[in-house]
Amino acid sequence: MLFAGLVAVAGFVGITVIGAEMIPGYSHLSHPISQMTEEGGASKASLDPWFILFDAMVVAFASALPGSVSPRNDGARLHAERGGAFLALSGCLGIIMTLWLPMNGSVLTATATGSLHELVACAIAISSILAILFFGLGFRTSPEWSNFALYSFATFAFASSCSIATAYTIASGSSSQGAWQRMTAGAIVQWVFLVALRASSESVD
Repeated sequence: MLFAGLVAVAGFVGITVIGAEMIPGYSHLSHPISQMTEEGGASKASLDPWFILFDAMVVAFASALPGSVSPRNDGARLHAERGGAFLALSGCLGIIMTLWLPMNGSVLTATATGSLHELVACAIAISSILAILFFGLGFRTSPEWSNFALYSFATFAFASSCSIATAYTIASGSSSQGAWQRMTAGAIVQWVFLVALRASSESVD
């Protein structure tokens, strides 16, 4: 299940690149990722199963990672379990959002479903960022992972800042909302990828 983190990140990056090519005029800088699976969109049926699959892999990875952080350190394990819970929550919310709460317009014109989509998307970002924070706290007290603590805190700070900018640009309808959203998502997924790589490499050794 540790390898699931690597597959989830690689798949997510790949499918967002492919999805953008399926939508005429789509821009990574100005359009949100959710527009790829917007209600009534031509690419929704093709992309939905992949996003669901990759979110399920995030949940699997989140359930396995705490055990590899420090099985002999109760303090580190407690923080890691909290981080794993938040990361698993983000994956579950991603599945729910894809299945039942698709984007259906901008935040200013969305229906009730679209508004719930925005709220769940915010919850996914917050849960993911909190997961990084709690894992960082666990890494700090784990001899095996201590070198990942500062990296996790830096990622937490960067992703938090970008998420605030994302919320502002989406609410204001700014043409840079896609760029800020991708910086937030990029900060999160690169952390998942590197941590998954470290954990899976250790499990192989």
